[in-house]
Amino acid sequence: ISFLASGGKILYYSIQKGLVKETFSFARGIEFLHEPALLELAHRMVERLDYSGIAHLDFRYQPESDSYFLVDFNARYWSTLLGSLTAGVNFPVLATRYSLDQTPSAPDFHPETFFSTRVATRLAIRRLAKGKRPGIRIRNSQLFYTIRDPLPELSMLFRRKA
Repeated sequence: ISFLASGGKILYYSIQKGLVKETFSFARGIEFLHEPALLELAHRMVERLDYSGIAHLDFRYQPESDSYFLVDFNARYWSTLLGSLTAGVNFPVLATRYSLDQTPSAPDFHPETFFSTRVATRLAIRRLAKGKRPGIRIRNSQLFYTIRDPLPELSMLFRRKA
């Protein structure tokens, strides 16, 4: 769950579930969904901590006990921030407006999927090789932003080789 909170109250949020997971890394493909039990748990934690600011909380769900367990509390922007934007929640804009006392109306995030550039490209190529449509909307991937501004992605390639 990703959110912006003030005085222990969650103002804006999105909830995501990993679809394409890699060992010791964040999910390279995510699905945004509504999960009332997780939202309620996050509300209680944020209220108890009287937390204010941006945060991303990583939870693991245990079906045997029907429970969520907090794995990580990141008080910063997260690697899948563009996914939140794709799902309808622009956290940087909301945080900026809120800090300027311009309380924007709460956007409802909508169920959506989002993929990293590498995964989106790999999935599209596999489907095209089978004679099928790519199956991924380019706007639902980091590839959309990479095409518009390739410099950050190119710099990552050069940094890895150094």
